[in-house]
Amino acid sequence: QVSQYVAEGLERARDGLTEAANLRERFVLGTSVSRRVAAAAASAAEAAAAAGESSFRSFMVAVQRSGSSVAIIQQYFTNSISRLLLPVDGAHAAACEEMATAMSSAEAAAYKGLQQCIETVMAEVERLLSAEQKATDYKSPDDGMAPDHRPTTACTR
Repeated sequence: QVSQYVAEGLERARDGLTEAANLRERFVLGTSVSRRVAAAAASAAEAAAAAGESSFRSFMVAVQRSGSSVAIIQQYFTNSISRLLLPVDGAHAAACEEMATAMSSAEAAAYKGLQQCIETVMAEVERLLSAEQKATDYKSPDDGMAPDHRPTTACTR
């Protein structure tokens, strides 16, 4: 039951990441659009980015809480249940195996969400770089001077 509770909590937190990804995909445009359409899409992309950031944070909180719950359960199992099962032939090994299976499903749910978090971050980096990074930011100065290594506007965002 606890494993199901933890996994379902992480799945609910992943729903926000999925929704943010859907918002991002909805506002990807080609290059031949009017300025008005591009401005509207940029505004919508900003909103999608904000939704992605919020979902990312919510998922990380869910992972932290799940990790705490798992630690408490494992501690309780070790301190209480395990001791009761040791004298019963085969019961301890079976309980340990069941605990491992339960934790594995929670870890799988966390892994899926963390993959989505990485995709969210990468999409935001890509959006910022394509919207704000200038070609001149990549060029070395032709005057022989050392390049300017200060972060660009896109990098600081």
